[in-house]
Amino acid sequence: MQGDVPKRTVSDVVQRPGRLLVIDSDESLVLPLARALQPWNVHVEAALSAIAALARLESGERFDLVLCEVMLPGMDGIEFQRRLSLVLAEEAKRLVFVVSGARTVRVEQFLAHTSNAVLEAPIDAGALHAMIERRMRGPSRGASVATDKSSRG
Repeated sequence: MQGDVPKRTVSDVVQRPGRLLVIDSDESLVLPLARALQPWNVHVEAALSAIAALARLESGERFDLVLCEVMLPGMDGIEFQRRLSLVLAEEAKRLVFVVSGARTVRVEQFLAHTSNAVLEAPIDAGALHAMIERRMRGPSRGASVATDKSSRG
């Protein structure tokens, strides 16, 4: 009987875990985020510097989203985005910037003009999960993350 092949529904398909790279010099901030995203099957990895994150991406590692603190010691988030755009332009579209605390004029100008999404700290795990989900089921690997500038101060 050739016509007896059952049709698969969305619930029959096991979705792969989401992958999130968090770039922050304070590793203790990553664990609470990983715990908050665990119920949604999101695997969270940390890079303690933008330089380390850039090396990982250049070596071929890929993530659904890359969450990057704007104010980092050494190479900051702005410079990280610039360098990543030069070598892996499609991956630069996966960046989501995190802002917390005081901001310089340079940071304010960057945030006003970036096409990347921006989240205010503390991070809302539900909003972050929604971004990851949109990224995972988007029409193509190169689709950019929806930009929500409404939370910018």
